[in-house]
Amino acid sequence: MEKFNVDKYNIEKISTNPNANIFSINKASDITNELIEHLFSASSMSEIVFRPNNFTLDDSNYLDTTLSKDNLYYQLGFIAHKSNLQRSNITTDISLTSFNNIDELRTETNRTIDEYFFKEWPEFVYEKLKNDYAIYVNNYFPLEYSWKIFHQKRYIGLISMFPSTDCLKNKLMQVGWIWLDQDIDLAVRKKAHGAVTNHLIDTCDDMIQAGIGIFNIKSKKFFCNIGFEPKCIHIIKK
Repeated sequence: MEKFNVDKYNIEKISTNPNANIFSINKASDITNELIEHLFSASSMSEIVFRPNNFTLDDSNYLDTTLSKDNLYYQLGFIAHKSNLQRSNITTDISLTSFNNIDELRTETNRTIDEYFFKEWPEFVYEKLKNDYAIYVNNYFPLEYSWKIFHQKRYIGLISMFPSTDCLKNKLMQVGWIWLDQDIDLAVRKKAHGAVTNHLIDTCDDMIQAGIGIFNIKSKKFFCNIGFEPKCIHIIKK
């Protein structure tokens, strides 16, 4: 039976799912190695989710430097309501085009995840994470919510989304994977960011979520710059 010392750590269990206990906590700096160790030792769950009040990008950077990485993976949940996204008028020569078929979608998504995530951060990636991505790409990434990104006729990126829920079971659209070619210049990159933002506004009903590794500074900044806010941190046993 779970026995959490909620008074000592000033936390409140607010929800659960098959893999995780979800807690509210006053501020991100209250998340400590001691607290994490206590919560894992008091439960058989493989994941803890914290929802700090007024969570910020700076908070996530602080946690990245203070929390132990031993056998743990940290992922941030970024949320936006599409009404908070700012439509861009700087998208000249950028277009989003559907994939030709599901095989092309899966092949290209798996290729870019392997090349620009798994190989780029091997110190953070673990086998179950690779398996989970493969399951999602091959089963949950639908053609109708997946697009290739072009600058003029040059293929420069992709985005794939799927209907999901957040840790509190609110329905939303999940950004499963987004990739932009690292070799495009800054002007083209800004146009692509604007086109992706406009596409989210035009495609999603309301709430949108993206899961970002706490170590991925560029992606954290990208989502914050287009109107997302960090809302939670998932701490997962490897």
